[in-house]
Amino acid sequence: MITMSMIVPVFNGGEFINSFIKPFSCDRYHGELIFVDNGSTDGSIDRLEEICKDQCNWYVYSYNEIKSSYAARNYGAKYAKGRLLLFTDIDCVLTQSYFRFISNIKYSEMTLITGPTEIFFISENVYEVFDKFTYLTQKSYFENHYAATANLIVSASLYQKVGGFARFTSGADNLFSKNCFLHGGVLEFYDELRILHPPRSTKQDHLAKAVRLGIGHGELIKNSARSTFAVFRSVVKHVMLLIIPIHSFRLFFRVYFKKKWSLKEILKLLQLCMAVGFIQRSNILITLCSKHR
Repeated sequence: MITMSMIVPVFNGGEFINSFIKPFSCDRYHGELIFVDNGSTDGSIDRLEEICKDQCNWYVYSYNEIKSSYAARNYGAKYAKGRLLLFTDIDCVLTQSYFRFISNIKYSEMTLITGPTEIFFISENVYEVFDKFTYLTQKSYFENHYAATANLIVSASLYQKVGGFARFTSGADNLFSKNCFLHGGVLEFYDELRILHPPRSTKQDHLAKAVRLGIGHGELIKNSARSTFAVFRSVVKHVMLLIIPIHSFRLFFRVYFKKKWSLKEILKLLQLCMAVGFIQRSNILITLCSKHR
C-alpha cells in the first residue's frame, strides 16, 4: 500500500529538474512522485516523461485548463493513491533531514505539517537578499497559522474534506490552511522538514512574482467578499495604498536592516520595493474591478 504521494506542479521548470530529482533514491523515498505540467513551453514535460518511464510510481500528467499551480496540484491529487499528500515545487531541493523525517512520520486524518523553506544565496545581490527576507518565511507563516505549498504535508482525508485548493493565481495556500482548521486540522512545524529553494536573482523575476501575488490577492478578496459593497471598500482601500505606498516602505525596512548596504544597493532596494508594491497593488485593483470572479 502506498503511504504517501508527492505532488509537484511544473511550469517551465526544465532548468530545475535535475537538481530536484537528484536527492531521490529507493532507500529514501518509497511513495509516489507525481509531476503535473501546467502548460510548459520549455520541454519540461518531455524531459519528465523520459525520466519517469524508468521509475516505479513516478508519473507525469498534463493540466492546461487554467494557469494555476494550485489547480495543477488539485489535478495531481485526483490520481494520488497515498494516505499522505506531500506538496513542494520543482525548483525546490529536498534535504536529507526531509527524507529522514517523512520516513518516520506519524500521521492521522488531521495531519497538517510544514517546515522551513530556506532560500540560499548564489551571488547575494540585492534581489536575492530581498527574496530571502520577504518570501517563503515559513516560520512566520506558521506563526500566522498557514503554510506555503512549497513545503506542506496534509492527510489525503483532510485534503478531501476541505475540497483541495482554490484555483487562484497565488495565495490559495493561506485559504487552504484556514479551511483545514475549520475541519479540525492542526498545523505543526518541524525543523527537520527542511527544503532548500534558489533565490530570485533579477528584478524581472520579482516583478513577475508581484503580478501573480497581486492577482491572487485580488482573487482571494473577491472570493471572500459577501457583497458588492465589500469589494468596493477593498477597491478604495487599495487605491489609497497605491497613492500612499505603505506596503513598499514596509518591504524596504524589513530587508534594509538585514545587512550593510552600499548607497547604490540602498537605492536599488528602494526602487525594487516601490516597483513591487506598485505592481502588486495595481494587479489587486485590476482583479477586483474585473467581471471574472
